[in-house]
Parts: sequence; structure tokens; C-alpha cells
Amino acid sequence: MSESCYYFTFLLFVTGKGEREHLPKLFKELTTSGICSFKVVEKIGQRRAITSPRRIAKMVGKGQMLPSKDFEQIGAPARRHLQNAPCARLLLIDDLEGLDEADASAAFQRYRRALDEGLREHKERAAVHFLVRMLEAYFFADVEATNQALALDPPIPSYDQDVETTIEHPKSELKQQYFPQYREIEDSGKVLGQLSLNTVLASPERCASLRTCVKWIVEQLMAYPTPNYVEQFSFDERFHLQTGQLYVVTENQEITQHPGTD
Repeated sequence: MSESCYYFTFLLFVTGKGEREHLPKLFKELTTSGICSFKVVEKIGQRRAITSPRRIAKMVGKGQMLPSKDFEQIGAPARRHLQNAPCARLLLIDDLEGLDEADASAAFQRYRRALDEGLREHKERAAVHFLVRMLEAYFFADVEATNQALALDPPIPSYDQDVETTIEHPKSELKQQYFPQYREIEDSGKVLGQLSLNTVLASPERCASLRTCVKWIVEQLMAYPTPNYVEQFSFDERFHLQTGQLYVVTENQEITQHPGTD
């Protein structure tokens, strides 16, 4: 059973340049609860499935379950960040650019294995989630925010499909069709400053991966000791966390047990 937490710090491990500078802004509506904040603490290299027979044989020969660099760059830093911070939580967030569901599952397992090895009994305080296919996909889910932030003329028209599954390369789409001068670090921050999760997650059938991430965060916040405190913000209803589509690859991750639960 975890100790009572009256404030949660979500520490972010990210793989992208724009995410390193600005990803906490994506979760700003959750911080209106007054009991949490988000902070990028590590930028890591992307991991994908290990398919090389030679590399696999080398790991097996050493009795390794994961590459040494995965532990050194993910597992060990995760332990360092969480070991003396009982009310901190860790989110490792990567893009899924170019990966199908099977590849995504393999990447998830690799990240998850590194975290589990580093955190051991504290592994439920960390989760792996994906931006599908990349951060810029969500710019098309709230075109009003994107148009305003980038002063687009002509503007991006309303996009009435699932941006996670129907735009092959959102960054290229943005640059080629609407904003050729797009700068990943500077301009992503402008958009994220105005992007609204209320809009992005308005449809329960869309943005399953991002919803799954937000659901994990809210489940962590439910450990707040004051009864019904988190419920007053209606996160479940606003973001369709109980009724909306979830991403099968990342939805079944453990959460920290609330005080008073088994």
C-alpha cells in the first residue's frame, strides 16, 4: 500500500526534441486540479524490437533479459528519479511513427522491461505510452487551436477522422500542406499552449492511445486522500476515460494501490 500523497509529480521520459521542451503543456488541463504537475527529466533514444539474431544470441549468452544500455539509460535513471520521491510517477512517452500494432507491442515490451528491471517493487508507479503517430497528429484534432497558434491562412479545415490512424505522417502533412516554415521546437510549444484535451478527446471513438495515457494519469490522481476530490473535475466524463476507445498495447498497466485498498 502506498503512502498518502497530496501532490503528484509526473516525471516524463521523452524521445523527441519538441516533447523535451513542451510536452508538459499537453497535460495542462489535468493540472487545474491543483494536485499535480508534469516535468521532462530525461530525453532518451527511441527503442524498437531487437530482431538481429546475433544481438539476441549475445544477450542470451550473457544471461541478459534486456540490452545493457536499456538499463543504463532507462531503468537506472527511473530508479534514481523515483526512489526517494514516493509521490512521483513516471511516464515514458514515445512516438509510434511508422510502426504497426505488432511493432508497437514489441517496442512497448522493451521499454516496459527496462522500467520493470530498474524499478522492481515500484514498477506500478511508471507507465509506457505512445503518441500516435507523433505529437503533431493531435494538432489536427484541435484545428482551432493550431490555426490560432500558428496564424494559419488559409486555415486547416475541420478534421473529422481519427488523427491517430488516418494521417500517415502528421508533421509532413502540416509542413507540406499548411505551414512550410514549421519549426518543431518553437512552433510545437505555441500549439501545445493552446491545444485542449477537451477537444482532442471529445470523440470516444478517436485518439485511443492518448486517452489511455490520460486515463493512467487520472487513475494515479485517484489516490488523492480527500474523498471525491478528483471526481469534481469530471475528467472521466470530459475525456471519455471509462467509455471511450483505449489502445490495446498500453491499456493494461498496473497502477499504484490507493491507501485503504487491497
